[in-house]
Amino acid sequence: MSSPYSIVLPSAVRCGVSGGGRHHVLGHSRAVTYDITVESRTPQPAAVIRARVTRDEIADLLNSAFPEIFGVLQVQAVPIAGPPFARYGMGEEAFDVTAGFPVAAAVEPEGRVEMGGLPGGEVATTLHVGSYEGLAGAFDAVTEWVAANGRRIAGDPWESYLDGPEVSEPRTMVCFPLEER
Repeated sequence: MSSPYSIVLPSAVRCGVSGGGRHHVLGHSRAVTYDITVESRTPQPAAVIRARVTRDEIADLLNSAFPEIFGVLQVQAVPIAGPPFARYGMGEEAFDVTAGFPVAAAVEPEGRVEMGGLPGGEVATTLHVGSYEGLAGAFDAVTEWVAANGRRIAGDPWESYLDGPEVSEPRTMVCFPLEER
């Protein structure tokens, strides 16, 4: 059985900031408002594939990683405990990308698949609804909110894909771990 998840990655858009927890983003054809929330999360174990890739290679990595992880989880009968995600460590010329699925039990390493996880603690989040090309605006909105509210980012951000790309307006949760106050 193949995984229902494949993705095309975003291109940049500009973000403008307004007051409070709402940020307005001017995108391709319409302005988008992002509501920023802070959630307390517990650490989440995950089955992952890690790779260092260029920006142009990210989509290919995710399109191969999600079905590979999904297949390993099926074979090992490991329950999926949340939507697929991609976490990005941004370097000057390459990205350290971790693609995965949260899991309810440990997975035995197989091929490129290994155990990893998402961090616990406070996380600044926003929901992006629409094309993946507009995701950069959601990232900008969260980082600008963090700075405007005297908070600090504590690690690499991630995206959780709440819908597959076949949905006309897919929902993607953008998450940034925060330093404790």
